[in-house]
Amino acid sequence: MKYSFAAAALVATVAADKRDLCADGSQDIGGNWYCQAVEAITYTGMSGAGSYNKVTNMGADGSCSTAPHAYSGSMCPLDEELSMHFRGPIQLKSVAVYAPQSGSKARRSAHASKHAHHHAHGHNHKERAVGDMVTATIDGQVVSWVNQYAGPATPAAAPVAAAAAPPAGSASSASSSASSKAVYVPSYTGPGWARTAYYNSSSHTAQGLVFLNNMGGAGSGVWDTTWGNSLSYASSDGTQCASQAEVLNDCEVPSGNEFSIFSDKPCSDGSCGYSRPGTVAHHGFGGANKAFFFEFEMPHDYAATGQNADMPAVWLLNAQIPRTAQYASCSCWSSGCGELDLFEVLSPGDDRCKSTLHSNIAGGDSDYFQRPVNQTMKAAVVFNGENIHIKKLDDSYTFGTHMDTATINSISQSTSTQNQLTSLFSLIGAAGDSHA
Repeated sequence: MKYSFAAAALVATVAADKRDLCADGSQDIGGNWYCQAVEAITYTGMSGAGSYNKVTNMGADGSCSTAPHAYSGSMCPLDEELSMHFRGPIQLKSVAVYAPQSGSKARRSAHASKHAHHHAHGHNHKERAVGDMVTATIDGQVVSWVNQYAGPATPAAAPVAAAAAPPAGSASSASSSASSKAVYVPSYTGPGWARTAYYNSSSHTAQGLVFLNNMGGAGSGVWDTTWGNSLSYASSDGTQCASQAEVLNDCEVPSGNEFSIFSDKPCSDGSCGYSRPGTVAHHGFGGANKAFFFEFEMPHDYAATGQNADMPAVWLLNAQIPRTAQYASCSCWSSGCGELDLFEVLSPGDDRCKSTLHSNIAGGDSDYFQRPVNQTMKAAVVFNGENIHIKKLDDSYTFGTHMDTATINSISQSTSTQNQLTSLFSLIGAAGDSHA
């Protein structure tokens, strides 16, 4: 969302048994390629090693200090904490975040448990997989959290190049060297996935999350001539700065306005790493296994003018980015810490929503989702194993306090079938052989 690709269609490598939908036709509209409308997009091959530059200081003189941060493993670097972001015109009806529960309950010393919770990457041993729910007794009280520690990082690998673009006018965005690697769909066998955050507009309910925007300095957060506005609490209509957390109303956030959702856990004692001094800083949603569920509508706003007019979007960011400078140069974005565009309209008034991954592995699917203009759409984004599944859901889905494992697996499997409404994008093929 910070930047957009101004290139031709990005090359997707499809599984050998998956037909390329772009063979049915494609269009180049304003430098963006569109193939076919689908109801599911899966990114495969989210595993490997790399590094990005973490911000360590933002100077009043405009200087920006960084340090290399290496990562490795499944879903990296999107296994780190993510924040949700929205741009109008949009009516957000509901949001739910889920993480897999652990089948067993761990009892550890109070010192070890507190250390793991507040300093996840400093922990010197691993007892749970990333994304597992950890339960412990501390001072006689049972507490739980989602484990985010993945063990010591391996040495950094060189950043991988983005997918190459086909020549202008190409009728297909499929790579000529299709991968024979099968789509891997893991089956989590634990007792289910627990809801860790929830919002419902009609009941005005917000649990485990807060609404923020980039309007600091007029009630919360800060503003200065060097870095501009920081993160702030968002007003109940999503368009202004508030002095404290407010719940978003059941309303349409107008064209061009942006707001974000973080967890309700404030950053303290360095638990989020570096944040811009004075900003409103909250944790995001971490773990290699996690799921985001949305219900929203993107009505047209034909009267809108200016930047991003009638171009709604829903996307995820590495939560470090907005806590430093989402729309300035001092963040880890350019070095690849991670952004995933889920449903992004790229041209004013268009009815197609694209998905793009900006990271050390980069790529984007030329198939698209139909923009939900006159009715709401429910959708799921499941991070599961080495794949990311973006799936349009039936209206009958409910976002309860728990999601059973069979439902999560069903969403994952349904985005990986040979189906004209399913699109597969292989990050292994798009990123090159260094990400095998």
